[in-house]
Amino acid sequence: MSLSSLVDTSRLIVCCGSGGVGKTTTAAAIALEGARRGRRVLVLTIDPARRLANSLGVEELTNVERIVDPGSLRDAGVDAAGELHALMLDPKATFDDLIRRLARDEARAQVILGNRVYHLLSSALAGTLEYTAVEKLYDLHRRSIFDLIVLDTPPTKNALDFLDAPGKLSGFLDDRVLRWFMPEEDTDGRLRYRIVQRTGRMVWSILGRVFGDSFLEELGTFFASLNGMTGAFRLRAEEIDKLLRDEGTAFVIVTSGDPAIVDDALFFYRKLREHRMFFGGFVVNRLSPDTEPIDHERLVCDVEGLPGDLGRGPEMENLVRKMEHGYTVLRRASDGERKTIERLRRSTGMTGFLARVPLFSHDIFDIPGLVLVGSHLFGEGALLAREA
Repeated sequence: MSLSSLVDTSRLIVCCGSGGVGKTTTAAAIALEGARRGRRVLVLTIDPARRLANSLGVEELTNVERIVDPGSLRDAGVDAAGELHALMLDPKATFDDLIRRLARDEARAQVILGNRVYHLLSSALAGTLEYTAVEKLYDLHRRSIFDLIVLDTPPTKNALDFLDAPGKLSGFLDDRVLRWFMPEEDTDGRLRYRIVQRTGRMVWSILGRVFGDSFLEELGTFFASLNGMTGAFRLRAEEIDKLLRDEGTAFVIVTSGDPAIVDDALFFYRKLREHRMFFGGFVVNRLSPDTEPIDHERLVCDVEGLPGDLGRGPEMENLVRKMEHGYTVLRRASDGERKTIERLRRSTGMTGFLARVPLFSHDIFDIPGLVLVGSHLFGEGALLAREA
């Protein structure tokens, strides 16, 4: 199946891979193509550097989706029959929204949101971008207002951090775990905590000095407020897992021609297969241009043909040697990348597509740049492997 087919038929496309390989740009280019084809598309990024906002000509992206000005698309020569929306993940806001939805009522939600332990815990969990990314993704999918969502995943060296994210929080909030933190009334009417008995009062005495004497009480209040919500967390995790395995969801692995980065891509590919998630194909970014073998005599003639004295005198041979060296380095890089791409084919059997995007002479920072990337992903520059 080609990338074009995925854009036409998928409800969710997940762009994954190592950091620094161009996932954000690839996700934006795919989303732009979806809008051009008439779909109502949202691209969701976790990139704090604002590259996506800048590329789409949007002043600021927040945790609420925002439409890209159709006029900006037309000015860039994009005749979009659909709509393009964008959103930048705010992990803390996403986690707060989750608590509000799963709490039994607004009063309980406010008790949790105002709890000091929650602030500490949610900040730590919000730092786990993998969880908040899939949580936001699930919420957007559940609302069913977009034909296609394109997710730019967090950079990770461990594929399982993203693929296993749905079950992490529900595992932490398991009833058996919560019971250790729930207060119990002693025979003399005082509250006691099982976790204190397990860890020792000295530890909790230290924590009390650090966080204040009310720390244990706040801890008990927090976990007591979560009591009864664990089933909802587990159900949500199961639904998110189903979404990632759904036939309308496709994973696109973004990589480069670097052998080490390709190793990471193949690792992610194997994990997708183990998790029975649909592999759409590879996007190989920043490839060196193909070069012909160097013709020394022709190069000398070209140098001699330079205007003025640039191709004359004792510096000519030095200039020729430098140019030959540059061509040799470029050709070796191109040859190495071709071998790397062939390794991708052999290792996966190429059941999906493989699109090649060259290394451009300038950064991609606007809509015309995304159009240029898209011309390689969807135009003649995209090398589509046959379906196995």
